[in-house]
Amino acid sequence: MTSSTAEPRPVVVGVDGSPSSYAAAGYAAWLAEMRDAPLHLVHGYFTPSYGYAIMGIADPYELTSEQAIAEGDQLLAELAQKLKLAHPRLRSIRATQVGSSPAPLLIEQSKTAQLTVVGCRGLGGFSELLLGSVSAQVAAHAHGPVIVVRPPGNLTAPTTPVLAGYDGSPSSQLALEFAVAEALRRKAKLVVVHVFADDPAAAEDLLVDAVRPLSAAHPDLDVELRTVFGLQPDQVLASESRNAGLLVLGCRGRGGFAGVLLGSVSRILVHHASCPVAVVHSDGSEHE
Repeated sequence: MTSSTAEPRPVVVGVDGSPSSYAAAGYAAWLAEMRDAPLHLVHGYFTPSYGYAIMGIADPYELTSEQAIAEGDQLLAELAQKLKLAHPRLRSIRATQVGSSPAPLLIEQSKTAQLTVVGCRGLGGFSELLLGSVSAQVAAHAHGPVIVVRPPGNLTAPTTPVLAGYDGSPSSQLALEFAVAEALRRKAKLVVVHVFADDPAAAEDLLVDAVRPLSAAHPDLDVELRTVFGLQPDQVLASESRNAGLLVLGCRGRGGFAGVLLGSVSRILVHHASCPVAVVHSDGSEHE
């Protein structure tokens, strides 16, 4: 009788040649290496035309699909080589190109991924629009957990805390469970934050009741419970994220383009947190 071990589900990352996507790819490679999981690079290419060519004369400003594919192949090959050198224990790397926006493919791939990772083009601050359209679509519509890589800083510092926002909702419970697993994997402290507006005792009880069974199941977990008074949870969590290695939030909707979008707090924080943000969707297999 023979036995076989199925390959772990991959970590999927979108890359487009921008600095933010390279940062996301490096972070995804670190996550995949830590999980002994395959890394899947997804690249979307476009063939824009910048005007109308005279009939019978080739437009010198039009990028042909063959050129776009060749450039994408080169980008992916060079990136894969760099990631292999930087992360020698990576299980494997594969790449896929699509001749359109990569968002639908990333969302489809998220159904079977451990994690889906996307970059963020912005620099921070509540007055700026920071998230690219692909990243926003994936964060809102993916299946399972999505990590939006926020600049700047040492993205792979293992000792920085994992920060989880908790409000007692089912989606925040899933986020808390994901945060516990991630903190244990990173050997990092877990900080669980609840923002309250009226009753500090009830806020403290809410966190204690939520974390007690998880602490009992994981005695090695280093966890801190933090209740913070505030009327704007997004502002509080954005401030708390300055000292975190990862901020974990729940998503109230289900994945897919027909699903409900991110809640307002999650939507703001994927734009404005100071560290990578994990958005845990309720229909993914979050805890592999």
